Amino acid sequence: MAPDLGNIDVSLLDTLARLEADQGSVRALSERAAWHRDKVFEVYSRVVRDYAARVGALEEKLGAVRQRVREDLGTVDALYGRCRDGVDQARVDLQESEFRREIGEFTREEFLKRQEAAERTIADREQEFEGVRALRLRYLALLPGEPAVPAPPVPAPPAPAATVVAAPAAAAALAPGQRVPPDEAVTSFFSPPSAAGVEATSPGQPAEEDEAPGTVAISSALLIEDRSGQPGAHHRLGVLTTIGRTPDNQIAVPVREVSRRHAEIVLTGTEYVLKDLGSPNGTFVNGERITEHRLQDEDRIAMGGQVFVFKAR
Repeated sequence: MAPDLGNIDVSLLDTLARLEADQGSVRALSERAAWHRDKVFEVYSRVVRDYAARVGALEEKLGAVRQRVREDLGTVDALYGRCRDGVDQARVDLQESEFRREIGEFTREEFLKRQEAAERTIADREQEFEGVRALRLRYLALLPGEPAVPAPPVPAPPAPAATVVAAPAAAAALAPGQRVPPDEAVTSFFSPPSAAGVEATSPGQPAEEDEAPGTVAISSALLIEDRSGQPGAHHRLGVLTTIGRTPDNQIAVPVREVSRRHAEIVLTGTEYVLKDLGSPNGTFVNGERITEHRLQDEDRIAMGGQVFVFKAR
């Protein structure tokens, strides 16, 4: 578990749970007394007033403890975000080593050493993240109304058919569905399927005479993870982008509520269309459940507690 957790007084969680249990017991006694009020009304009134006073006193204590727990939750939230980012960064470091190996910067022996070290780092970061995540779940279970835990990001596998040309600041070539840094200008080019029907040029714009046959310029649309109102990982969209629980999807959302193949985004002409693939828990756009939807800039897509914002840029 991350060492920063040692500064958090988790005993408050036990106190909060005990007070809530005591309050529930008193309320249960009050409800049972109501069944006997017609027998001895005066005694019933005294007992109910006593129970009401005890519930009020417990509520006052609960309020103070809840406030302190909410303050601690802020610390846990910050640590949760750092640990999640640490997992992301460790995976990016491994991808960078793989890329540098592919272009010939590292020998096989150098790469294997770096790969082993990177995988150890990933395992350590994931262990830290799971410890913080478990603690955060305890806080959220005792603080109803707090935001749901977002799923930890999982890097999507690169699509072998894609070649991506990135801005000079990009560290490596990127594939559809793969995370990219925000504000990184990236243009994707794909060899389209025979029946894709994708336009090679923008409406009203003539094709370049020397353009290679079968090359299609794809707009740089993104899905951006929403992390409690803050932008998270960026996912580049291609001709076909699948979303689901398993890592063989371009965008993986590894939570139980998301189906193995939950939804897909298809480029049709110059528009992206989101399709639900018959998932039991559904796909939602701007709060409405959909089976198929033509995406517009700033549309909010939700599934299994994870929210994405569509950017058509």
